[in-house]
Amino acid sequence: MSGGGRCNVTNRLPQDEVMKHIPGNSKFLYSTFLYLIIYDIIEFTTKLNVPLKEEDHGRMFPVSN
Repeated sequence: MSGGGRCNVTNRLPQDEVMKHIPGNSKFLYSTFLYLIIYDIIEFTTKLNVPLKEEDHGRMFPVSN
């Protein structure tokens, strides 16, 4: 879990901006970001009746927290 126990599902910021905030060597995440598109994740969770809300710095959480 991330996001203080609320499950930070994704982030709406551009990939390079997200990478700046990952401690250590974030290069291992580049291949993942090539395949997981932010809007696909948002659409997927919405189809599962888990709508998301955007909070500070582009962080996306379930509306239900």
